[in-house]
Amino acid sequence: MTPGHLLVAGLNLRKGLANATRRPRFLRWLIEVSPDILLIQETQSAQAANQAVIPGYRRIAGDLSLTSWARDGVAARPVGAARWYQTLEAHGRLIGNVHLSPSSGRERADQLSQLLEANKPGQELDLLAGDFNLAPRRQDGIFGDRLSTFTSGAERSAFRALLDGGGLVDVLAEGEQEFTFERQLRSQTSSFRCDLALLRQGIAERSVAAYDHSPRSSFSDHSAVLVSIPVGAGRVPARPEDDPATAVPAHTAMRRSTASPWAQWVATALAPKAAGGRVLDFGCGHGRDVRFYNESGFHAVGYDTDPMFAAALPPEGTFPVITMLFVLNTIASPKQRLAALRQATAHLDDDGVLLVATRSPQEVERQASTRSWDAVGDGYWSSRARRTFQRGIGTEELRHLGVCGGLTVSAQLPKRSWPVGASALLFRLRDAQRGRPTAGRRPAATGVLTTSMADTLF
Repeated sequence: MTPGHLLVAGLNLRKGLANATRRPRFLRWLIEVSPDILLIQETQSAQAANQAVIPGYRRIAGDLSLTSWARDGVAARPVGAARWYQTLEAHGRLIGNVHLSPSSGRERADQLSQLLEANKPGQELDLLAGDFNLAPRRQDGIFGDRLSTFTSGAERSAFRALLDGGGLVDVLAEGEQEFTFERQLRSQTSSFRCDLALLRQGIAERSVAAYDHSPRSSFSDHSAVLVSIPVGAGRVPARPEDDPATAVPAHTAMRRSTASPWAQWVATALAPKAAGGRVLDFGCGHGRDVRFYNESGFHAVGYDTDPMFAAALPPEGTFPVITMLFVLNTIASPKQRLAALRQATAHLDDDGVLLVATRSPQEVERQASTRSWDAVGDGYWSSRARRTFQRGIGTEELRHLGVCGGLTVSAQLPKRSWPVGASALLFRLRDAQRGRPTAGRRPAATGVLTTSMADTLF
């Protein structure tokens, strides 16, 4: 069966796969993330006598240093391999795993030029991820409180040429500044965003990408790169001039005379979990479920960003139970879906659960066909006049969103059939996310480092 999306994880493991202390921590992280494709740089020591294995995964390419893996059941094959670069094909997507030279800027610039030459018509990479050992922009490298001089202008020129000539997008360069590697050198902190995910234009808009900084507090000194990429061709909008960003999710809200079946299940099955009876309905719309919870003896709070619902005051504190019902499928951008999920997750207790439900792909496709909905973005206009958007989201894609947002599927996932036409998962925070670590962010630099290469050790 061909998946709708592939979850790819890239990570510099710092030779820890066979390390007696770090290996168990890595495997625990891997179980919670469970990527379809795993791209590892510095897998294990070159002096290792045997190649370490990863339970549930098979090695596609590489030996002791640069390795690419596929989860059991995921169709993948090697396409090309070198000491510092590998390509594999998985369900029609061409994926590259890279580890550029850690010691020579001239060699890195040359390797980037080689990557551009290899990215030929008919052989275009859909995703290139790994440890580039450079700061692609000046603000991506900081030494102390100054901009780093580690990365040369020639390297940045070669990197920009790869993006422009290869039709690639540095998708994790957007938003708040994050760093994927930190080290103390000469009593100063050296910080870099060197672990990158480059997505092909046209795929980037339909994908979700995120940094996971939790490995740095457990088994590596690098952050992981997480990318969920779609499998299959994109949909062509009926009217190309349409802008899905004009969608108004609030216009999809339904007025109900009774509580939803989801709220009724929460009040029964999750009541023991709701310490103090606290429940947050994130994206509550007209608030019928909130009233039901309060009528049932819970202390429920509703939140919805649209002021038309009079529930736009951000909730205070955290909650043991949060519901997010039929919100994500009305948001017309994958990045905005992830942002909304993260916003809800920010209010989740360390031991809490988050119930997310969406319309299923089968249901949305059925309605789009019978009602002649126009395609737009990665979904449909359910009403062009009201600017209402719908995308069917399956449990696989929903899990990927959760993983990118620091969640994992809860062991408490109920064993029952949800209403026809819906997808649902019960999430909890991943173990390493509890306590909300802040690794990966630090204040911006104030100027240019003028001393000689004080931070040459990467």
